[in-house]
Amino acid sequence: HPSAAFTREVTDVGCVYPPTSILFFLPLGWFSLQSAAALWYAVNLVALVIDAVLIWMLFAQDTRHGLLALLAAAAFLFKLPAVAQTIDYGQSNFIALLAFLLFWKDRDNFRGGLWLALGFMAKPYLGVLFLYSVLKRKWPATLAGAATLAASFIGCWIVIGTAATFSCFTSSPYSRQPGWVFLQKENQSLLSTILRLRGWPAAHAPEADLIYLVLLVIIIAATATLVSRAPKEREDWALTLTLLLGLIVYPGSQFYYSVLLVVPALVLWKVSRPSLVASAAAFLFIVGEFLAIERTDYAVFVANAINWCLLALLLALPRSVHPQTQPA
Repeated sequence: HPSAAFTREVTDVGCVYPPTSILFFLPLGWFSLQSAAALWYAVNLVALVIDAVLIWMLFAQDTRHGLLALLAAAAFLFKLPAVAQTIDYGQSNFIALLAFLLFWKDRDNFRGGLWLALGFMAKPYLGVLFLYSVLKRKWPATLAGAATLAASFIGCWIVIGTAATFSCFTSSPYSRQPGWVFLQKENQSLLSTILRLRGWPAAHAPEADLIYLVLLVIIIAATATLVSRAPKEREDWALTLTLLLGLIVYPGSQFYYSVLLVVPALVLWKVSRPSLVASAAAFLFIVGEFLAIERTDYAVFVANAINWCLLALLLALPRSVHPQTQPA
């Protein structure tokens, strides 16, 4: 018989993702296991290609050599260590990146809300983008996202019933998992990093760690303050800072979520372009960051934290310090 810890971790984990994610994967149930797996990988690979095109459109289209920039964007994305990991594990990171990039593009209209909801269903940490949407008064996207999620919850309730739909909230899987799960190196969240550094007191629930709660409040408050005060020309930075907040504080943040680090890397590169020295520094930082991630999974949290600090510093600087910034 399996141990109680094994049962809680593997066979009785409850609804780890929001129940609306069930609707996201529901069409796969219409196919055989082999056909569903092939379809899932095909959808993710198509999403990866679209990601590369969107990265070019948002960050490199205004460069002199358009086709070369597109190829460079594709090569940069495909070289990320997390891309191979995402394919190996059949993860939805390419879809999460696609939802984020589409929200970036459509954040000022109702379509942005659809991408907000899709991102939340693909990866719950993207729900933090609602914070950005509210603080920057993106009301069309906010309302459309809330309406889409409400409709998906109703659809989920119809499909799987009341008990299963609300089990994600009434019996949180994170509160029922054995604490040592958060000590695994694959978990690169703030909570997991703190527990690994100081040891996990088995008598306490991991998410009740005092140091974690204090740092959680500080980073959320700092992010909310900087995002709310960001002027129009720095909204790209504010959105990227919010993304990094989600990657840092989400308790289940995994090492292969670093696919999304392509965004802050490109934001820093774009910010540095007016200066040759700054461009060289940004290039060395980005290369060093991804080489470190390739060598050790532990570097993902450090990369998230450093990128957050750099974006927070940029947002805290007076507007006169960097007048060249332009919205994407």
